[in-house]
Amino acid sequence: MSFAGVLFLLQPSVGKDQLTGGLIGLISGMFTALAYVEVRQLGQLGEPEHRIVFYFSAVGLVVGLVWMLYSGPTAHTWHGAGLLIAIGVLATLGQTAMTRAYKRGNTLLTANLQYAGIVFSSIWGMLIWSDRLNWISWLGMGLIVASGIATTLARARQDSGHKPTPDTPIKSPEAEVHPEV
Repeated sequence: MSFAGVLFLLQPSVGKDQLTGGLIGLISGMFTALAYVEVRQLGQLGEPEHRIVFYFSAVGLVVGLVWMLYSGPTAHTWHGAGLLIAIGVLATLGQTAMTRAYKRGNTLLTANLQYAGIVFSSIWGMLIWSDRLNWISWLGMGLIVASGIATTLARARQDSGHKPTPDTPIKSPEAEVHPEV
């Protein structure tokens, strides 16, 4: 539902000369979804967040260096270098927060909340650049928000009555099969 909302909000169009870039974007989105599933599994296995983010950043560094070797280095001013450092620090903090959210939270809810970033970007566009949205874009925003609310309510309903306490911990499936464990 959120993805449909994004399509309504952004109303993407791809020309013949943009097909390759559009496909790369879709493939990138699929790999991102797979990466967050893996992040969730690594978190459930007890992998520390800082290690997950380190390897994520290391892979990004290697890919960036390979691209730089292919396309050549670009000269930067001190101002540009400062902006790049700020982007790197903020991206690392953001990736750490996302890793923690996927590790400790509900994967579906976290993904829906990510879609909310597009709504906030649209609002900033209206406030700063006086963007005007048509009714289809507003419908898309509504779908994104409604999807987040529906996911939150479904998760709350699923979790209600199943909270472990020190007196009534949740039993693992192994304990039910092998009571001596």
